[in-house]
Amino acid sequence: MPRGVLRSEYDESGGGKVAGSTIVLSRKNRVLIGVDDTDTPEEGATWTLVHNIARTVANEQHRYLSHTIVQLFPVPFRTKNCVGVVAEFATSNPDDLASKFSELLMQYTLSKETGMAVFTGFSPDRLLEYGWRTKSGQVSPDDARALAGDDLKIWINGRGITGAIAAIPFYTRYDEGLRLCGQS
Repeated sequence: MPRGVLRSEYDESGGGKVAGSTIVLSRKNRVLIGVDDTDTPEEGATWTLVHNIARTVANEQHRYLSHTIVQLFPVPFRTKNCVGVVAEFATSNPDDLASKFSELLMQYTLSKETGMAVFTGFSPDRLLEYGWRTKSGQVSPDDARALAGDDLKIWINGRGITGAIAAIPFYTRYDEGLRLCGQS
């Protein structure tokens, strides 16, 4: 049996019979980790750091599924490209994943303003209006922090929390995530 399969069941096949099978896997939760403000004007890139950390924490328990770069409004204090990043995981232990991710992020960030938010739940659509506002103009970190709740936890609370939370709802909206302000 392949790794990760708990058990399988299958019907007899052959002789014109319709056959089927069932595989049972351990339950996993979708976890979206948003990050922003990890670089300086001279070095680093948030999108690269997030990808490298996601690959490092990925294992049988924490499956790294996707990585989306989200273009944000070019605020005056941006470092380089003004993007937030969201990494998607399937995990059986969301708190362990977030803890390992944030520990590595704090170790390797080049900024004192890093932000990291973790969304667990079926859909982050409640964050989409906020995400679009952050792509269209400057938004206060307090507006971002006000969105925290049972499904959205702030793990690192620097000014980058604005872009970290804004990136989360674009995790499967790749073209929209990359859209520059004012483009349709």
